[in-house]
Amino acid sequence: MAALHWFLLAALLGCTLAEEQAIFYNCEEASEAVCSVKEVRINPCNPNKKCIFKKGVNASISFDFEPNFASSKLVTTLYGPFDVEFDEMTNVDACQYTKCPTEPGKSQVLDYTLYIGKKLPQVGFYHNY
Repeated sequence: MAALHWFLLAALLGCTLAEEQAIFYNCEEASEAVCSVKEVRINPCNPNKKCIFKKGVNASISFDFEPNFASSKLVTTLYGPFDVEFDEMTNVDACQYTKCPTEPGKSQVLDYTLYIGKKLPQVGFYHNY
């Protein structure tokens, strides 16, 4: 369960972005022995430019992952590069966004859409090669 706190952080904040598919890097805390991310998609984002999530609109993330464990309960949290928490996405039941229970070695997709509130600071994500 605690192993799934990783992915939105790793995928959303630790990635470099392309229009459809993101190049990403796992956080140091994320272990391939627990779970591996195969592909990450983030919208909206423009290729070769700074990706800015504008306030007052939805942003979505979708990623394909393969857990190496079975679990009927998953918890996830979204973090940002600032001190404001995403209250609506803190210790959330991830089974709302992907199929549960998980099965070891079976690929899954997690889809999440977040409204970017007007009180959040403006932040950007850059390509890293």
